[in-house]
Amino acid sequence: MGEPLKRAILLAGGLGRRLGGEVGALPKCLLRFGGETLLERHLKALVAHDVECVDLVLGYRHRDIEAELCRLSPPLSVHPILNPCFELGSALSVLAARASLQASGELLLMDADVLYPPELLGPLFRSSGSGLLMDRSCELGDAEAVKVCSHGGRIVEFGKQVDPGLEFDELAESVGFFRLSEGNARRLFRELIRLSNRGAVNAPYETALRAVLLSGEDPFEGHEISGLPWIEIDFPEDLERARTEIWPRIESRSPPTHWAVPCT
Repeated sequence: MGEPLKRAILLAGGLGRRLGGEVGALPKCLLRFGGETLLERHLKALVAHDVECVDLVLGYRHRDIEAELCRLSPPLSVHPILNPCFELGSALSVLAARASLQASGELLLMDADVLYPPELLGPLFRSSGSGLLMDRSCELGDAEAVKVCSHGGRIVEFGKQVDPGLEFDELAESVGFFRLSEGNARRLFRELIRLSNRGAVNAPYETALRAVLLSGEDPFEGHEISGLPWIEIDFPEDLERARTEIWPRIESRSPPTHWAVPCT
């Protein structure tokens, strides 16, 4: 067990262009499941794991999200950070939280468009040092999955594209949740600055994170969560699956939580 993980960066600024249809104009973190928005579910999960401070990176329709945050009044410190360039790549959204990336201590980096049960986060809080959550029910041909390839226990690739000639013995999909050691948080910051200085304004943050992961300077531990219900919501079919398949499984295993109830 390492140092307590008390800080998080939650990325909730995207446009959600690929969803379209009925929720095309709605920020994804305001989608509701069981009467709760994804934002509420994220914050409850973080409170349950004793997180004390969250940087909430916003962009698209940020006032709507801020209104939801005001309604929730969560018992932890939430700092909304506006990324004015939210229509560009997500690397700029992570860079907007630069103060947290350069601060002392470890932190959690999370995408806000994921539906999951609170216990899915457990491995990241029970471990020490850098780590990521991954699901081994991944197929190499899934063009949208951010893949984690390992060889001999070492991560050798991280991204949507995998070189056909790459030698690896394990394949998984990244959930989009990462525990960053203080050193790796600062390495990520430096990589994000390099991307920005090169004019790569449309780059996803995974491009910078890949460089940190593959450097091997401070190795990441992969935590398998295969079998737990979760889904990243990018497309209309993801939303449909979230409503008809994933949410019923979460609801059956996770009773409604309140701010004061710890996660078991």
